Amino acid sequence: MTVSARLQLAVAAILTGCSTIDGTACLTVAEEESCPSEQDASDALVGTTTCTTPVQKVLSTRGLVSDDLVIFDPDGDTHPVDDTGTTGEVQRQCCYRATMKELKNSGCTIGRPLMDDGRMVTAEPTGEDWTTDDRPSLRKLSDEDRAALADAWQEQGLLEHASVAAFARLVLDLLELGATAELVDRASIALQDEIRHAARCFALASAYAGREIGPGPLPMPARRGRRTLTRLAVESWREGCVGETLSVALAAAQLRGATDPVVRDVITGILRDESEHAQLAWDIVAWAQAQGGERVKRAVRREARRTVATAPPPRATNPTLMAHGIPSDAVVREALARVATGVIAPSTDELC
Repeated sequence: MTVSARLQLAVAAILTGCSTIDGTACLTVAEEESCPSEQDASDALVGTTTCTTPVQKVLSTRGLVSDDLVIFDPDGDTHPVDDTGTTGEVQRQCCYRATMKELKNSGCTIGRPLMDDGRMVTAEPTGEDWTTDDRPSLRKLSDEDRAALADAWQEQGLLEHASVAAFARLVLDLLELGATAELVDRASIALQDEIRHAARCFALASAYAGREIGPGPLPMPARRGRRTLTRLAVESWREGCVGETLSVALAAAQLRGATDPVVRDVITGILRDESEHAQLAWDIVAWAQAQGGERVKRAVRREARRTVATAPPPRATNPTLMAHGIPSDAVVREALARVATGVIAPSTDELC
């Protein structure tokens, strides 16, 4: 069964049917440097987000918990410094205790994230006009409801906006590695899709906020190292086969409870396009494995073993927010689990 067919079954099943956490946040410095002080680490890490499901934003950091030398291989993976046979750049990885907040209704599950050294990059919101004419009904919405909806759709818009750059990079990577015209064309179409998604999400956010909301300048991470088939396959599996496939689950969960006609139309478009983007990611990995052979397959298998998607913790269900595209956590968890077990796991077994 194809990925698209599995996704269609999972979406059909989904449609019928913010706390803080403690963890660690890490940064890297040159091999010869010492780990930053608690204050310097706080300055660097607080406010950053992690590409997990759901996205976690670092609120505060404290004491250093680990100080290790690691090897960044040519494909962007990290290995212990004593891993014999691995070559690459040695850096010091410094991890600190951190308190993080799970961002509501956001995650790497929306589009393809723009990453910088393991961290997701987005623009800051501004008042610039970057919207469409989509305007939902504001009847029976309290000020609190409107603020929550504006925040949620703004966050989704920023993620979609960053995905434009992520797909632009993917197009360049595919061209550099000699991919087929079909793959390059589909990636280019996906880029255009993300522009439309971002504009429609910002339109919803603007309507709920009562003011224009759009993205500011997007910090562009430097391209790190040469592009290889292995790196392309690993990144496409993590950010596409997992991230974009789960985005289909989240969009289906959003659509399941949405009743506002404009919101439903926005989500329906995102759901349709993300299904195409997910299939593209699986096709890219298959192409890279066909070109690169067993070495690329081993790298994807290794990434598959260590990539884990987690569901958000329970929070109170708000029927008003659900009607405007903010699903309950129970629905989100069910949708993510269904797609993870019914689509990602069997498709990965077939691929690898």
